[in-house]
Amino acid sequence: MRNGDSHYLHITHPHPLLMSDVLGPLSEALDLPLVPYSAWLDSLEAAASRESAAGTNPGVRLLDFFRSYQVASAEQEAFFPVSLSNAQEDIKA
Repeated sequence: MRNGDSHYLHITHPHPLLMSDVLGPLSEALDLPLVPYSAWLDSLEAAASRESAAGTNPGVRLLDFFRSYQVASAEQEAFFPVSLSNAQEDIKA
């Protein structure tokens, strides 16, 4: 990787955790309900429709980003998948 062409690499855990493995215990410890991503996004969009939401809810400013993220399944291995192609190429170099 030292001699590779990339300026940055995405590094991933060889045995990634499921979202439910991370969020389940966190939800229990904080006594907060888990909601499906689509329900959370709907709630954020509703907040964005209120004029003052951008000032009090920082997530509203990232709404376009969250809309573009499509959850493949409830058991997706990563929160936001990244490309590992640069890392794989530089390992060969």
